[in-house]
Amino acid sequence: RSYFNSVTRLPSIAVELQDEIVSYLPSRDARSVMQTCKGLWYPAIRHLYSDVALSELRARKFFRTISETGQPYPDLVKSLHYVIRETGDVYLTYVIFCQALLRMQNLKALTITVPPTLSPLLLFHLRRNSIIRPRCGPFPVILPRLRMLNVNGDFKISALTLLRDIVSLSLTEVLDGESFKSFLNATKDQVGLKTNLQRLIITLHPTAGSRISAAMVLLDSNFPSLIALTIRTPTVNALEASAILASTPAIFLKLCAFSLNDWSILEPVFVMRESDAIARQRGHVLTCRRMREGLQSLTFRSLKWNKSSDHSGWFNHHVLDQDLEGSLVSEERASYPLFWEVVYRDAAPFTAADREEVLKPLLT
Repeated sequence: RSYFNSVTRLPSIAVELQDEIVSYLPSRDARSVMQTCKGLWYPAIRHLYSDVALSELRARKFFRTISETGQPYPDLVKSLHYVIRETGDVYLTYVIFCQALLRMQNLKALTITVPPTLSPLLLFHLRRNSIIRPRCGPFPVILPRLRMLNVNGDFKISALTLLRDIVSLSLTEVLDGESFKSFLNATKDQVGLKTNLQRLIITLHPTAGSRISAAMVLLDSNFPSLIALTIRTPTVNALEASAILASTPAIFLKLCAFSLNDWSILEPVFVMRESDAIARQRGHVLTCRRMREGLQSLTFRSLKWNKSSDHSGWFNHHVLDQDLEGSLVSEERASYPLFWEVVYRDAAPFTAADREEVLKPLLT
């Protein structure tokens, strides 16, 4: 302790070295350093608050500190993962969380996880009261630096359209037909989201995803700049999905990676003969590649198409472990849809008339 105190009082110690010392230590040791070494107090605080993961046991104390402190703690939080647990007064903690969120003006990544085991009363409150509101009190812009928003569970974000600079959005709660329509209507006129959103994970109920080509056309109309798209929906036709990506007018022209039902290593179901299905999809994939210079991969359950490194063409293989951002998916949500199949079967072509009919509600 005396050694640290003597070292950190030296005016010549560089800020980079202070950060290096603190980041090297586990969080428990970093707290001790913060308490005993005045010279490392601010670097330790900046390190501890930059990436915060909370469950209900510590959440209320943290959010109250953020809401009431005169210290610069709110501005230091860059990444926050809040897991709502049914311990203590969940709703009171949630209210304090909403207040604290307004002060985190430098927050770049927010992940909220709502386990499906919460009581119906708590879920009712979480659905009714949005964490992001149009009126922010003394704050002119809410979460102005937020770039990544991950929502695991049934959670209300009524003012999503205020978050115009988001580049990554993950919604793991199943959206039925009405919810999907509300989501599209809420975002259709937001120029910021249209141009900035690059990565989207979305989960659709059969009422919204039964015809995957229609859902993909609707998503393209709102988010044409996507470079990575993951869609999860029960019993989806892989040939229909690859066919719409290969059709004209082309959708998602900037797409680099597409994945369909990515959360299981189970094999796709071939209703038709497997060799015929693979041959047909290969044609779709080659057409997709010609339309999109940056396309790198197309994944249908565990069947993945990649461009070979020796430029000899595209090949398919079965992946045992999807290389996805695991932090975007809560543990509770990642395991329950065991029978959300990818099926290979014939599908009716998606015509220009179909496209016009699908887009008509958004154009009115």
